Amino acid sequence: MTPWWRRGGPLAMFAGVVAAGALPPLSWLPLLPLSLSLAYALWDKASVARHPGRYRFWIGWAFGWGYFSVGLYWVAYAFLVDATTFAWMIPFALAGLGAGLGLFAGAAFWLAGFSQPHPLVRWVGFSAAWVLVEVLRGWVLTGFPWNALGTVWAPFPVFSQGAALFGMYGLSGLVVLAATAPMAGWRCAFGGKSGGVRG
Repeated sequence: MTPWWRRGGPLAMFAGVVAAGALPPLSWLPLLPLSLSLAYALWDKASVARHPGRYRFWIGWAFGWGYFSVGLYWVAYAFLVDATTFAWMIPFALAGLGAGLGLFAGAAFWLAGFSQPHPLVRWVGFSAAWVLVEVLRGWVLTGFPWNALGTVWAPFPVFSQGAALFGMYGLSGLVVLAATAPMAGWRCAFGGKSGGVRG
């Protein structure tokens, strides 16, 4: 069987890189439906893999690696204080940080695989799993809450005011629901039945 990193890994990482473009300062929000719908499709197709749970985890990890490696670009500024000495470390620092934080995205994709086969439940379950793991990311090992998906609304006061009602993590959930809706609807209509985690 073709390994995960050839079947969907590069596409998942690409989707993560694209999703990072929706974060400030670029705030290219139209990138979210493209990137998250692609990630959702890769996640949902895992039911045909030999080990769906493992496949979902690694797809999620690849997505998170791309998303955090690019979205946390500002970490590189610390290495530019003495650029002649430390600038060479930037690619390694960003890639390493992205790979580590990608484990949280992998956990979200894996956890979402326990959703029931009903398309609506799976769509909501995917979003709920993402939000739950985002909350955990803000607490585990003292927490690293930066670059939650809800922050894409920061430059848009009309929408960011929703944080007063739902909190930042609630906004993240709404972002995932809205951005994956096109693919979730497509998979519901044409994707056939999806299975849960088997291993």
